[in-house]
Amino acid sequence: MVREVKHTPRLQGVERLMRVLIVTWGMTALLSAQTAFSWLSDPVHPRGIALANASVAGPGMTEALDLNPAGLRWGGRERSSTRSFLVGLSHYAAGLNQQLTQLVLPVARQVVALELRRFDYGTFAGYDENAEQLGDYTAADLLIRGGLARPFGRYLSLGMSVGALSSRLEEVTAKALLWSLGAQLDVVPLRACLGVAVLNQGRFISSFGEDMDDGLPAAWLVGLEKSLAYLPLTIHLSTGRTRGTDQLVWRMGGEFQLPRGLKLRFGVDQGKMYYIRGNTYADLLSGFSLGLGIETGGLGDAGTTDRPVSHLFLDGAVKYQGPLGVSSALALGLKF
Repeated sequence: MVREVKHTPRLQGVERLMRVLIVTWGMTALLSAQTAFSWLSDPVHPRGIALANASVAGPGMTEALDLNPAGLRWGGRERSSTRSFLVGLSHYAAGLNQQLTQLVLPVARQVVALELRRFDYGTFAGYDENAEQLGDYTAADLLIRGGLARPFGRYLSLGMSVGALSSRLEEVTAKALLWSLGAQLDVVPLRACLGVAVLNQGRFISSFGEDMDDGLPAAWLVGLEKSLAYLPLTIHLSTGRTRGTDQLVWRMGGEFQLPRGLKLRFGVDQGKMYYIRGNTYADLLSGFSLGLGIETGGLGDAGTTDRPVSHLFLDGAVKYQGPLGVSSALALGLKF
């Protein structure tokens, strides 16, 4: 049902902009029948992208706020509580971009994190009912989020995050508050870790319109991380469901530990494989991702006076999206 309004030339341009944004991001997300703001369900850091969102049980600190806030404490299987700072950039099909800035700090027995994510939809030309150009319009989403994780005993970690989302369509703004919870359990005899997370719960405190669905992509996820005994490989498996979809989605990723601090990553997201045209797949590679990371630095511990910056890490990833092309991400960070 569409609300009846008086169509001024400027309102025509804004409505057209909204339609373009919905179609564009719907294609980019490759998630039919999902709620709005689909980018909240996907990590922006290259590690999470390369592992196809599968690292629910073993997220690094870089993607813990996006997949499981309990991962802030353990930093994957390394259980790292080192201070870190990073910046990242992701480029999507249709000219969309996302920027990430993140700071992680250990405080007593817990780890706190703060991140800023900005999703830029770009600039669009607006037109009235007579096809006369009215000018350029811009749109962007901004997310500010903080998280906290704390260990309970030697094997259990619990975490939570809270955030504020602001979505701007030219002069119209929608605002929301959201929260996530997560847990991780280290199963030492099996060299494995279990994880569960409830993500992007919350509500809008202001919306674009009474008849528009501004729903958040709330989801639940469970995952398994398993380090192989005879290969330098860690396998990540996860499954879950997002609000607005009836499909139970599975994901799988792997991370090879290579010499000289190199890490090779791969993943497949079954939820993004269904790029269907008629009864055939548009491309068999849809949903596959690949990434590479490198960490360099000295042998000293982070935060020492003689080595204020102990490690630098650079990560990159690409994700194939069928006819839409390739999305890419790059991030640079430091431990101090």
